[in-house]
Amino acid sequence: MVAGYRPFIGEYEQVVAYSILTDGAPVLSKARDGVPASVESIVQRTLDKSPDRRYQRAADVASDLRMARREMQTPSAVDWRLLWQRTRRRVSAPPVTLLLLLALFAVSLLYLNEVRRTQEVLVPTQVTHGGEVSMEPAWSPDGKRLAYSSDEAGSLDIWYRDLESGTSVRLTSGDGDETHPTWSPDGQTIAYSADRDGIRMVSVTTGEDRVVHYGGAYPRYAHNSNRIVFEEHGGIWISDHGRVRRVVKATDGRSYPIWTPDDRKLVFYSRAPIMNVAVLDLESGHVDTLDIVPSSSEVSGLALTPD
Repeated sequence: MVAGYRPFIGEYEQVVAYSILTDGAPVLSKARDGVPASVESIVQRTLDKSPDRRYQRAADVASDLRMARREMQTPSAVDWRLLWQRTRRRVSAPPVTLLLLLALFAVSLLYLNEVRRTQEVLVPTQVTHGGEVSMEPAWSPDGKRLAYSSDEAGSLDIWYRDLESGTSVRLTSGDGDETHPTWSPDGQTIAYSADRDGIRMVSVTTGEDRVVHYGGAYPRYAHNSNRIVFEEHGGIWISDHGRVRRVVKATDGRSYPIWTPDDRKLVFYSRAPIMNVAVLDLESGHVDTLDIVPSSSEVSGLALTPD
């Protein structure tokens, strides 16, 4: 170690982590005489608290370290080799080892930077506040509104919230619970499950509400059409402009069917013959089982990334 001690110290690991994230970087030249300015610059840039000023790639660190090594081996007004010989007793590692240690330290900080950025992205924000239960959020296609089921007015109804204005709109008020909202591709309609009669849809603009299919639950609009997939009596069905057909005979329970982004396949949870996630190719009818659910675990919903 060039300075002879760690740059950030603390009695506990949590204190050290807090010091890394908040405290300024120590100045090497104050801890040891004769530290090359190029090495000092590399360490300071590596420890900088601003992500924009820190090294963005390990290759950049390696490049600067190689340049620093050449400077240390090149005679100048200050004889760095002589300085190194004078401080050799205090620093046991040779120059190459020192540079390697600095490189490893820089790579570790780059990794910490990525972890910190990920943590910042994943910080949740509360967007609803009314009622005891607000659940099953669904993004509108434009990403500006959020549909959900809430008991703010008593039983569970379908609401949506405009995320820009912060206003919430109640869309349904029927007898019993209304759950599992899903947006149409044009963002004008929301389909949902109603205890009283099955799959329904409501217009976001006019409030017109009608039955799509008597029975069923967990509806999901396709991404590029007005087809709706839902589950009923242990099977999976698709409603296409009033025509309903069954595409999976039995899943032995809740299946939570969803569309793949290209609408060519369905992903669902099946308990038969084993508990796992399955993928149905709608064109060929072939079903693949994905071995991703740990043994004896239950699934309470599915979601896919946009890709």
